[in-house]
Amino acid sequence: MKVKRNIIIIITILLLLLVIALGYEIAIRIDNNLDKSNQMTREEIISLVKKDYNNYVLTTKSLSIFTKQTVKVFVKDNVVKKVAGDRCWEYINYNTGERLDMISHPVTYISSVKDFVEDEYSQKTQKHDITYYDLIDENKYDFEYLGEKDINGRNTIVIKITDLYHTKDYNKYYIDKETGIIVGQENFYHVFAGILIKIPNFRKVEFDCVIDEDIKRPNIVGHVVRRISAE
Repeated sequence: MKVKRNIIIIITILLLLLVIALGYEIAIRIDNNLDKSNQMTREEIISLVKKDYNNYVLTTKSLSIFTKQTVKVFVKDNVVKKVAGDRCWEYINYNTGERLDMISHPVTYISSVKDFVEDEYSQKTQKHDITYYDLIDENKYDFEYLGEKDINGRNTIVIKITDLYHTKDYNKYYIDKETGIIVGQENFYHVFAGILIKIPNFRKVEFDCVIDEDIKRPNIVGHVVRRISAE
């Protein structure tokens, strides 16, 4: 009787796990909260993200060098300052063309923006830490407009970008309708037996709150300064 009871318990647990897995798979594939009444083309989306909104701060949790620290990206008047905790680790001034990299503290690397930023999409990637190239490359990525949804009180456009060379994997982008800023991204990967996993990358965005002090050039007195060039 004890063996039979254990078998029943094991089967019950396996069935529960199966139900949970199926529920998860259904949930990440379906979003019923999307308003699809205002369709937008790929060209319209590209025009939207090309808007140069210049006063906001992105807040996220670092998963790499500054693990478990809050990372803020301040953007104002074509200046980008990235801060982890209380320390600046990257400063880019598109007005003066100067870039400071301070990841290897106390060493500061000074370079020219033009050596590392080839076009406007590279510049936007520097600001948002999310690449835009899959949106504009029609030969490699398929585009699908999914609809609009409210995220933190703001109208957000949701699009789906599928890699034509890996057709089972795709990304969702969440774009603020007013500013064109990508406020979130979800990467979907098929692992095995048709199982889909989702890796979310959302960041808190605050608009029109950055002051001059937030984007002030960091003090590098006492740092070991090295000038580098792409050449």
